[in-house]
Amino acid sequence: MPNERLRDALLRNGITPEQVAEATGVDPKTVERWITKARTPYRKHRHVVAAMVRESETYLWPDAIGPERSAEVSGSEIIKVYPHRHAVPRELWNQLLDRATSEVEILVYVGMFLTDDRNVLRKLARKAGDGARVRLLFGDPTSAAIARRSTEENIGKSTVSAKIRHTLAFFKPVSGPCTWMPTPAEVATSSASLAGRGGFSSWPVG
Repeated sequence: MPNERLRDALLRNGITPEQVAEATGVDPKTVERWITKARTPYRKHRHVVAAMVRESETYLWPDAIGPERSAEVSGSEIIKVYPHRHAVPRELWNQLLDRATSEVEILVYVGMFLTDDRNVLRKLARKAGDGARVRLLFGDPTSAAIARRSTEENIGKSTVSAKIRHTLAFFKPVSGPCTWMPTPAEVATSSASLAGRGGFSSWPVG
């Protein structure tokens, strides 16, 4: 079975097996076996390759370390947990958006906090223009689930729906066409796959 993570990482960074072979001091055929047969390189070689593709060693070769060490690493990948969305510092949202290069995905019921900063429109448009895939997924303002949530929060049956429509209107100036139209069942039960590279859309999903 090929190591798809390693293959994708090399392709994403425009690195050839020959370049990896030169950097690690091994034969190019050895590198091909790392990719096509999922052979695990020596530790010193794993470090070099991981640095070249800017991925962690445990991501590229999850079976290369023992179970105890693997559990420790998995736990260390959780940097911080916030109990509520409003507990996340505003500057952190900006940092995450600024650092994104290939994908930006935001899944929210309402997301009105995003409308507090109009610069977010410019940033998302720039990311899409640079080739990143940007997907914004919101609650469906017409769905029964949204009405029920609004009622449960004791703010009126249609209040959450109105907030969602406000957010959708905010993002409308930079939205584009969806790459496919979901069926009613897909809209009700799952998230829609939105625009491809070079643009993005907002699509309400229930």
